[in-house]
Amino acid sequence: MLNRLKRLRTGRDFILMLMFTILVSSMSVLINMPSTSPYSPYNVGDRGYTQLTSLTLGTAKFIKDLKNLEQKALIIIPLNSKPDSSLPQLIENLLENEATVVILDEDGYSNDLIRYFELKAKIDPVKVLDEVSKVRSREYPLADIKFGDTVFEVVTYKPSHIVIDEENCFIIAKTSRYAYADIDNNGYYSIGESMDEYIIGCGWRKRNGYLWLISDLDIFTNELISLKDNLEFLGRLVSLGKVYLVIDYLGLGSIDVSKYLLNELALGVTTWGNISIALLVYLIILVASVMMKYAEKH
Repeated sequence: MLNRLKRLRTGRDFILMLMFTILVSSMSVLINMPSTSPYSPYNVGDRGYTQLTSLTLGTAKFIKDLKNLEQKALIIIPLNSKPDSSLPQLIENLLENEATVVILDEDGYSNDLIRYFELKAKIDPVKVLDEVSKVRSREYPLADIKFGDTVFEVVTYKPSHIVIDEENCFIIAKTSRYAYADIDNNGYYSIGESMDEYIIGCGWRKRNGYLWLISDLDIFTNELISLKDNLEFLGRLVSLGKVYLVIDYLGLGSIDVSKYLLNELALGVTTWGNISIALLVYLIILVASVMMKYAEKH
């Protein structure tokens, strides 16, 4: 009878340890499962943001909570969906704490936010193409961003343009004079479409910080970040403070959100690449312990 109870207890312990091992393994697989969501920090493809972290030497952090960030931080907020009504106040608090806030928006989701700060600007969601000053094709127009004494020539991907009162801006980013707004959305220049310089970025001094608006979600994607001066421009921004990428308004799927939550819980887990060393070592020790315990009982 006693031996039977020992065997039952041994079998139960083995099953529990095996279930726990499977759970940890499943978490590892989920964390490292490739994402295909556009602008996801876990998408290693062209339209992902994974290199935003790796190319800034790991200084960028993905966050969902804008409260209690350190002073003089750089906060990048891509708007791929309409933000909630609390965002303007959160940004105002950040600007009071000397932060630099960079809004990436192609579809006009930031227009209400810009009006909140009483700025004379708005996103016109018509795409801008360029037949002359470009990289690869007309869909990748070049734009000059003058930042201090430096002019960065950055690559964009089908940016929108910004209608603005230039006098109030401390910085303006413009396409070449050969760019045009693709009003009929056919991907080519058509008669009647105006060819001119188009504003795709601007910045204001607000409160104690700086507020930027860039009408292109792709400027820091894996595809463009290493082209022309995109990385140098990002490096200049990074010099302004620790980098935070806000993922709340990217429209991420359940897998990406789960990956984010697991990365927050799992110590040592990175947001790109393979299974982290910490988790892998932990898994090996766990499996070895299970097998040794099982062998000892038998």
